[in-house]
Amino acid sequence: EKFEHFKGQVTLSKVRTLQIFATGEMEKPGAMVVSALSTPLHALYRAGGPTSRGSMRNIKVWRNSKVIAQLDLYKYFLSGDMSQEITLESGDTIFVGTVGPRVDVKGEVIRPAKFELANEKTLADVLAMAGGIDSDAYTRRVKVYRWQGTERRMILDVGTAHDSKAFSEFAVIGGDEIEVEKAIEEVGNVVTIEGPVQKPGEYSVVRGSTVRQMIDRAGG
Repeated sequence: EKFEHFKGQVTLSKVRTLQIFATGEMEKPGAMVVSALSTPLHALYRAGGPTSRGSMRNIKVWRNSKVIAQLDLYKYFLSGDMSQEITLESGDTIFVGTVGPRVDVKGEVIRPAKFELANEKTLADVLAMAGGIDSDAYTRRVKVYRWQGTERRMILDVGTAHDSKAFSEFAVIGGDEIEVEKAIEEVGNVVTIEGPVQKPGEYSVVRGSTVRQMIDRAGG
């Protein structure tokens, strides 16, 4: 207010530190000292992340005996969603619970992997997590192998040939193995022209094509 033309610069020379605790199914659980600017994602990275038994979708931040945040790492990894981030305070505890029900997606999808289920209920939800069906997939059916307890496993065919809602109406359960097969590679609309023509080889054919038309296409 007194020096209208004054220009200054402020530098943060030191950031205070916090002591927090990482518990549950983590690679390196225990107490750790982090910067006051750290978030739960930073702390999880320092702790090595969840183990193979740990959940990536049920991570809680406790403060004063209350859960103040619940994190779903799939939001980070699959869509880059950072809306769950909070600032940590000294004494906070980050707890990783045990892994929830999982499904195994194989075959012609963009991102084949084992996925932990949270709010996903249908085959369409699971395929969306897998990045969708690849362009060279056979879309007339998707195979789902399901465990039956004391009985033999069951195979279920889910198809889209006559029902566009088939994927969104099929309910998945933990343990399902989902396989998307490769499409038929053999070309179906082709004829081969050989002999004394200008351009022998393979040509596409449509219903109603005649021999004369094909020979003309080959240069006569």
